[in-house]
Amino acid sequence: MHRRENLVLCGPWGTGKTSLLEALGQQAVEAGLKVAWFTLEDLRGVESPIVV
Repeated sequence: MHRRENLVLCGPWGTGKTSLLEALGQQAVEAGLKVAWFTLEDLRGVESPIVV
């Protein structure tokens, strides 16, 4: 987590991708890091990320 790199996860529907990424994001937030969450659909028209 401390390398501050982007993470992209792809795979079939229903395989737990969202659950895994939510857990990783929660750990990052609890460690004091900033997290930005995007879906592929969001990236089509997003101008700047929402940082939590």
